Amino acid sequence: MQNEHEFIDKLKSSPDFEPRKEFVQKAKNELLREARRMEVKNKVKKISVFSASIAITTLLLVWVSVFGGKQVIIDTVASILNEENSEVIEKAPDQNTVLLENREIAKMFLEEKGYDVVSYDGASDAYTLTQEKLVEIPFMQQWWVQSVIPEEFFGKSIDTELFTVQGHPLDHSLGSNSLGLTGVSILIVDGTPIGGTSWPLTIEPVYTGVHSLDGKTIEELYDTDYLTWHEDWAKKYYQVTSIVDEPIEIETELLAKTEIIFSYLETFNWSELANYVHPEKGVFFSFYADAGSPFAQEVAFTKDALRELEGTETFVLGYDMGDYKFEFPINEYVTTFLINHSQRWDGKNSTESEYEVITYNDSVVDSGGIINTIPEYFPDAKYVEYYSPRPSEELWHQWQALRFIYEEYDSQWYLIGIARDVHSP
Repeated sequence: MQNEHEFIDKLKSSPDFEPRKEFVQKAKNELLREARRMEVKNKVKKISVFSASIAITTLLLVWVSVFGGKQVIIDTVASILNEENSEVIEKAPDQNTVLLENREIAKMFLEEKGYDVVSYDGASDAYTLTQEKLVEIPFMQQWWVQSVIPEEFFGKSIDTELFTVQGHPLDHSLGSNSLGLTGVSILIVDGTPIGGTSWPLTIEPVYTGVHSLDGKTIEELYDTDYLTWHEDWAKKYYQVTSIVDEPIEIETELLAKTEIIFSYLETFNWSELANYVHPEKGVFFSFYADAGSPFAQEVAFTKDALRELEGTETFVLGYDMGDYKFEFPINEYVTTFLINHSQRWDGKNSTESEYEVITYNDSVVDSGGIINTIPEYFPDAKYVEYYSPRPSEELWHQWQALRFIYEEYDSQWYLIGIARDVHSP
């Protein structure tokens, strides 16, 4: 009879082992990504610290399951999520009643709609709804797709419960990229569910926009296009103008566009990103903060060229002070130097950037050694900055800023450049 080690060695030698292992890893990473996006990272920390034994166990379950690999992963992760949430509740006994009540109310609400609850994924921080919240990300997108009137809940505390469900319209909305699962959030006010949002869980990351609890888009709910709805929303809920006496609608439009563009960068969706690029000027990537200057190190693409990018094309993006050349495939450059942070010419020791601060036409840091030249060389432009603070006192120099630069063309705002700012002594 084979012992455990012999069995695992035989399993690893099978030609199907690597593809199945890759599927397990992708599914695990996707569920973790969705959890992070909904700000419940603390509820799923067990996934991020999967030991080798758990990974092998999951793989073996996939191997022998008659129900299919996806379902086994779903069940395994769901049990971990629910176990972790039980521990969280035990650590906060003074909140047990409210947490359990909201959780059960939301679960019953979903079941009454005909959805099968796979797992409870935690609760987002409660907030008080105000008019100001309705023009802030992510609250703005959340309330776009609700059937209730937001004004009726001003001053109310909004609780949000998170679940993974099956039997939802979005389960298989992305074909072979779908996990057959949907993430949902339930909004609760005074113990009563008033609505929610939903998003398909996928094997490969993809931006799917905002959906109502039942999977409807803005276009489907209101029979209008996204930009028109966005403009109408801004006119209704913005009451002030910016400090430069320009309509605040421009700010909220560019903040929303930048969120979408950033998601396309993360997933290398060049064809969709091209839709936001200036029709005549195209878009440039500036390796440092001196965008547009005679000394700028930039790579530029026309709108059509960007749309045709496959991501494997190699470009020289810039040079450091020692004239070391930063030459990478464009997808690798995006991951290593834009989504993450690295100052090495070879891209090694790249660390994750947490873009926690978002500003409009303003920068968190005055200069990292190279001056922000957007106001000088693009006087008619507006920009949105994503800023990732230093991770610690010891790593004080490892902050990073991305500036998404826009210019108006034919009454529309288009992306013309993305400038990267880092500590550059």
